[in-house]
Amino acid sequence: MPRAIYDGETLIGFASQGLNKETERYELISLMLGHAFQRKGYGLPILMAVIDEMAEMYPCKEIYLSVIYNNKAAIHLYEKIGFKPTGEIEEGHHPEPIYRLDMNDY
Repeated sequence: MPRAIYDGETLIGFASQGLNKETERYELISLMLGHAFQRKGYGLPILMAVIDEMAEMYPCKEIYLSVIYNNKAAIHLYEKIGFKPTGEIEEGHHPEPIYRLDMNDY
């Protein structure tokens, strides 16, 4: 399910999430903020809003995501919320470690 992210009338980013039918995992597929809106305090509240929406929409006990291995800011944000690395790697354009959030810990 794709979502545009706005601050008032200004489009600042995009998120998509849903059930991966191949793995039977609920995933935060992407969370992107426009370059001009990064490091402005949007990340944490947006991430929390997406997780809260997923919890309302789906019977998810866990949420998974992958992140580009050297995106330290994103990894810090995800770990701050409670995502933990699974040890799995998704191979795409870059190796992407997979993280899991246990909704009981959120």
